[in-house]
Amino acid sequence: MATPRPLLLAAVSACLLVAFAACSGDDDTAPSGDPTPEPPDAFILYRNSSAAIIARNLATGDLFEYPADLETGAVVATACSPDGSRMALLKQPFDIVNRQLLVTGREAPSEPLALPPAVQGIEWSPDGSRVAYTEFDGIANQYGVSVLDVATGQSVALASGEGVAGSPSWSPDGSHLAYSVQDVRGTESHVYLLEPLEGGTPARQDLGEDLLYYDPEWAPNGRTVLVAGQSETDTQLYQFDARGGNAEQFTSSSVYKRRPRYAPDGTLIAFTGSVIPETVSRAVMVLHQFGIFLLDSDGGNERALTADPRLNPGAGIDPDLDAFLMGWCLPGPWLDDSWTEIVETPAP
Repeated sequence: MATPRPLLLAAVSACLLVAFAACSGDDDTAPSGDPTPEPPDAFILYRNSSAAIIARNLATGDLFEYPADLETGAVVATACSPDGSRMALLKQPFDIVNRQLLVTGREAPSEPLALPPAVQGIEWSPDGSRVAYTEFDGIANQYGVSVLDVATGQSVALASGEGVAGSPSWSPDGSHLAYSVQDVRGTESHVYLLEPLEGGTPARQDLGEDLLYYDPEWAPNGRTVLVAGQSETDTQLYQFDARGGNAEQFTSSSVYKRRPRYAPDGTLIAFTGSVIPETVSRAVMVLHQFGIFLLDSDGGNERALTADPRLNPGAGIDPDLDAFLMGWCLPGPWLDDSWTEIVETPAP
């Protein structure tokens, strides 16, 4: 049965309201005194307010767009294999209930792979053979974590429980998955670690702070995990040791922060952020005021990547003002003729 488009759009808006219901604090961004490192030769991917996917190479300035197809379906999430050879696009066709995983690039399956209708986030394994994903059953209030073998199209369920799970993150050696689980009331959110090869019960992390924790991201060293920590008035990035220990605050600016992701070479961290004052409606912040921000790997030198006129005077309003981070990709054959090159007009 086809999913009515108004219902789908309403569901997407509801998910955003749950996921981003927080406001920023009052401290100013404090850039570090160290020089900005050379940008990595990698594409940062984000969805803009037109529902298109933008791929921006920070080193070369190359800019590409995967156009939105609002007639037949929508791209929900993307993930690139670590070597840049393949991209997975999680798509929701409007004429079927189930979601599909479209794989592009080298040795890609000829047909989209079928996934459950409530898949939320995807992440490619370090060896490039599997894609981990989370899903949510709203009727039973249950989440699931599974791994899809891209070659065979077969999925293996790894874990389940009560609540809503966010996007998974693989450890660099592929031995662990990290993900967060929030209760449906939004009053608790915790980080779990899971061994996808060994199985067993997911281990909830005791991070020591009375915060809501979301969006874990493994650091390139394979020992620490970056996570968004939300208090009543603020959301900053924290880090913790995967072998145990309390979370330590990593950032302290006034920018609200979610979904941190390390660049492939580990020199930069990108995140979805907002600088809207907390006195303004949270719904307005969620729907119209997000952008892409960058940090150096030590947490300093915070700056905006997309054109926010409050941070980049004279930039004006453009579709990238309302942008949500999707991840990073090394240059590779995933960048096929489905993508359209964008030639930017120099600013006056």
